[in-house]
Amino acid sequence: MEVIGKVVTTTRRSATLMLDSPELNEKKFIKTSMSNQIENLCVGDLVSLGNTDSFNDENSQGGSGILIRNVLTRKNCLFRSQGTKRKNICSNIDLALIITAPGQLENTIFIDRVLAAATLENIPVRLIINKCDLASTEELQRTYQNVDISVQVTSVKSGVGMQEFGSLLLSSELETVVLCGVSGVGKSSILNYLLPDVTRKTQKVSHKTGQGQQTTTQAYGYLMSREGLTPLLLVDTPGVQNFGLSHLTPEECRQGFSDFFKLSFQCEFRDCQHIEEQNCEVLLAVNDGRIPASRYLTYLNITEELIRVEKYKYN
Repeated sequence: MEVIGKVVTTTRRSATLMLDSPELNEKKFIKTSMSNQIENLCVGDLVSLGNTDSFNDENSQGGSGILIRNVLTRKNCLFRSQGTKRKNICSNIDLALIITAPGQLENTIFIDRVLAAATLENIPVRLIINKCDLASTEELQRTYQNVDISVQVTSVKSGVGMQEFGSLLLSSELETVVLCGVSGVGKSSILNYLLPDVTRKTQKVSHKTGQGQQTTTQAYGYLMSREGLTPLLLVDTPGVQNFGLSHLTPEECRQGFSDFFKLSFQCEFRDCQHIEEQNCEVLLAVNDGRIPASRYLTYLNITEELIRVEKYKYN
């Protein structure tokens, strides 16, 4: 009988999988290799491995030649791109947690870009404003009050909101949750809180730049035990500052900003770019404060990126 595994970690030529098959009668981890035909494998992928007869004690310890046959169809995939290069981050996501922090670590461009990418992949998103003990979170909360995103305020240091945050992850509907955020916002500290038996390295924020130092170089999945429920796959991601979206079309860019898209039906022109057109409802909303200026600047930032990529294709 065919065995299906979920990717927990992956490198260029191998992957660690979690198996949960009735015929195996237990959960177990194996290390596998992959053929050259498989590209862009990522954490969260479900893969086919062939017959259960090939699994023995040696294989379960990672000393095997088990080969991934194929990747099952993904229900979604969070990925970023630069030029023509695509980097898959995580797939089959039930919830994406965008972690941010107030003050110098606040990066609305990153938030808006990840939110747009998740929106286009139908990935539910929650914004976690961490380190609320350092500065006021009111401005950030106002920025996203009219966007299709739930906002939660936390502080690992003081414990504010952490019990509620932990309860959120006990939903039986969640199997894979991905954490995204720039370096320094506290992703590793949150994971250490949720997974006390697995210590993630943390770094202090630089006083000179106000930014964190990256401690995660690739997406990595951890299993969080839940009483009476299947373990939750928590995926930590690299704290990149730039989340490229060069693969988008202009139309997809507009759709990725849900608050813009709703207002676009009131624009005079059906294909309104929301840049300099007359009677553009989005521009009116920016001017009267219904759409925060930071959101609109990110939209322009992505639009400029797409124009540069388009010019590059024909040069």
